[in-house]
Amino acid sequence: MMVTAKMKLSLKLMLGMGIVVGFFSLLAFIWNVAETRHSSQKELLEKARVITSGLVATRRVIAENQDKINYDSQGHFEFKHLNPAVVGRQVAKYFNQTTDYRLKQTRLKYRNPENAPDSVEKEMLKILEANPGKIELYRT
Repeated sequence: MMVTAKMKLSLKLMLGMGIVVGFFSLLAFIWNVAETRHSSQKELLEKARVITSGLVATRRVIAENQDKINYDSQGHFEFKHLNPAVVGRQVAKYFNQTTDYRLKQTRLKYRNPENAPDSVEKEMLKILEANPGKIELYRT
């Protein structure tokens, strides 16, 4: 009879310890998943900022050099169709073909139908338009 009481106590103790260990293991797993997600989002945001900076810099160089691009050495104007929008589209085309990321130039008042914003882009552009001090906006 005494052996059974000891076994019941051992079983209860082991079951209790198992529940405690299981609870803390689950808590650690949930914490790890949350931290991994946070780190991934932070990394993606940094990559997006770097990619954006590169595209903006490319467009700026093209904009600042329009006279060099469109005038020959004798001063004759000949538009070469290498303005910032065209170059941005070409860069996006090659970038999109070679990476898993997507670049797209868009705005609320677009001239080229290819630049038309989708519903999410339209919503975010309106938020940016309403908040001129906001320098970036992102969503997951």
